[in-house]
Amino acid sequence: MKRALIGMVLLVLVGCSSSSSTTASGGTSSAPSEGGSVPANCTDLTSSSKPSVTISGFAFDPSCLIIKSGSSLTLTNKDSADHTLTISGTSVDISVPAGKSANGNLTGLAPGTYQFNCTIHPSMTGTIVVQ
Repeated sequence: MKRALIGMVLLVLVGCSSSSSTTASGGTSSAPSEGGSVPANCTDLTSSSKPSVTISGFAFDPSCLIIKSGSSLTLTNKDSADHTLTISGTSVDISVPAGKSANGNLTGLAPGTYQFNCTIHPSMTGTIVVQ
């Protein structure tokens, strides 16, 4: 019984792991992951001339998006708190004051999959797939 429980816990932990790696400081590394797999819930914004993300209820919408390499991104913050969209280890750090919009340049991102978060509210996370 004990072995079965340990096996189930290990399966859950392996299934919940991501492509990010923990750094010595306890943070996560956001080096792009290689490969062609795109999460099933990603919103394809590659045909949009102005891809955008809405922040509302302390969440990104969409929280997973696919963009073309060299794109810029418009963030609209509908919350009453300031937010950021930050990809650790890159130059992407877009600040969006409460109730405002901001444009962010993603042109420096190489094709790959990146995890992002709000540095003010770290539980707010998402994924950008650059093609």
